[in-house]
Amino acid sequence: MLRLEKVTAGYGATRVIEDISFELPEHGLAGVLGRNASARPRFLATIMAIPPQSGSIQLAGTEIGSQPIERRSLPASANVPQEREIFSVPDGRGEPDRRLAAGSWDLARDLRPLS
Repeated sequence: MLRLEKVTAGYGATRVIEDISFELPEHGLAGVLGRNASARPRFLATIMAIPPQSGSIQLAGTEIGSQPIERRSLPASANVPQEREIFSVPDGRGEPDRRLAAGSWDLARDLRPLS
């Protein structure tokens, strides 16, 4: 289970996420939606890589919020950015971005940007 308790994050002294709490059960699926400038990237970066300014991030009961990035990688987590880059897969299969977001990690090894 992924659990956030009163997580606050931002850029320096500027808070863009304040006191967010939620639980995602094991094998759960979540998406982050919001309009432009709604702090989606900072929210995901705080969960996956950047320590929060305050609060707790736990994975399976273990505090990970203060762990360095190489020890915080979450199994089955992906961030598919909104940029419009297109990816190709060597065997020509289609829709790699959606399958990557759905957790197809074998596909992740094969992605390469189109030139």
